[in-house]
Amino acid sequence: MNKLTAIASLAAVWLGASIGAGQPNAVRPAELHTYATLHSIGIEWDVTGDANHNARCRVEYRRQGTEAWHRALDLFRIDYYGWYGDNKAERPYNMLAGSIMFLEPGTAYEVRLELEDPDGGAARRTALVSTRPEPTLPQGGRTLHVVPGAGGGEGSTQRPFQGLKAAQAAARPGDVIRVHAGQYGQFTFDKPGQSGKYLVYVAAGDGPAVFRQLIVAASHLWLEGLVLRRGESPNGLRASGSPRDVVIRRCRFEGYHYSITL
Repeated sequence: MNKLTAIASLAAVWLGASIGAGQPNAVRPAELHTYATLHSIGIEWDVTGDANHNARCRVEYRRQGTEAWHRALDLFRIDYYGWYGDNKAERPYNMLAGSIMFLEPGTAYEVRLELEDPDGGAARRTALVSTRPEPTLPQGGRTLHVVPGAGGGEGSTQRPFQGLKAAQAAARPGDVIRVHAGQYGQFTFDKPGQSGKYLVYVAAGDGPAVFRQLIVAASHLWLEGLVLRRGESPNGLRASGSPRDVVIRRCRFEGYHYSITL
């Protein structure tokens, strides 16, 4: 090979690499996001490029410390087609996304992802993700009582708080508030518990504790056994802001268009 031929060959290789790197159809992996519930792991792998949407991502997982990998469904290719500015999402959501289901609570899993695109841009990532443990009622807190009313009371069985507003004002993280039978209308829970110390509101068991609507505007809350019956609003329980670590257990929703809106 003479010098001119060698220079031409190198130029062709460099030009080919540059064209491949700039290909709008070649996938370029970006940030990986993972989430977990009690029994599942959610995966969002941000990408750029892949304008023709033919990138694929294989998913495998195993419990940490074990040998065998298990196959999950491939990630699904999604994007918002430029709607990012309209829906005020936290990022453009150009990604591959999916879930691993039917996992054990409170368990660490290794997740292996293999991204490939016929147009170029293959990548491999491994992540360690733990599912959430089963929530447990707090220990050592007070047990307080509340009945419908407009204020007053001290939270005892003989002198229960008159209304949830009074009960919430006096409550501390780790307390269990027993909600007695009656009509409580619309109420906003805006006083938080703490991590490991839920603020608990549980039906007392002497009849339905009925609400028209509940707004959850605080984290580390536990709501159990309450009844929600539709009033004027088509929404039963709504989140306000971004509350975290909220347990909704054995509650009943009647007549709503949207029972729970997060």
